[in-house]
Amino acid sequence: MWKNTASALVGSARRMFMAEVVELLGWGGQRYVEKTFGWDRKTIRKGQQERDAGEPALDGRCRSGCKKAEGNYSPLR
Repeated sequence: MWKNTASALVGSARRMFMAEVVELLGWGGQRYVEKTFGWDRKTIRKGQQERDAGEPALDGRCRSGCKKAEGNYSPLR
């Protein structure tokens, strides 16, 4: 159930969900979900930091993708 829920979420919501699951498991939870579900411990830590701060961290997704052609145009001299 936890693995399916995490795969349905994206971005900050997914990281915060992972952090909540690890907190429910208690001590050693990070290593357990890393081995069992294949979740990255760095991602879980980022989710814990987001949860503690109360706001999502900027993850750079707005900078991904193709650049606009209009912005890259420079006329030849």
